[in-house]
Amino acid sequence: APSPASSPAPSWGRPPTVPVEHMFELTLGICLLNTFCIGIQFMVARETPLVRDPDAPKQSKCAPVMNVIEAVKSSPALLYHL
Repeated sequence: APSPASSPAPSWGRPPTVPVEHMFELTLGICLLNTFCIGIQFMVARETPLVRDPDAPKQSKCAPVMNVIEAVKSSPALLYHL
């Protein structure tokens, strides 16, 4: 008879399972939890829309792209290591 120290962990009446066999259920559970948390966020958070100053100069059509390029250029080098 095997000694108690060398016996495997108790399975509580169930056969041992392989996590890969339950990957769909695990992924679905994570997606449902994420959806639930996002739903709570939408119910709680209030967003105030940004309003452009009427006296501000008009921007060109490529201003959003140029803003992104400027943000990338001015970001710290440590950010690229993330």
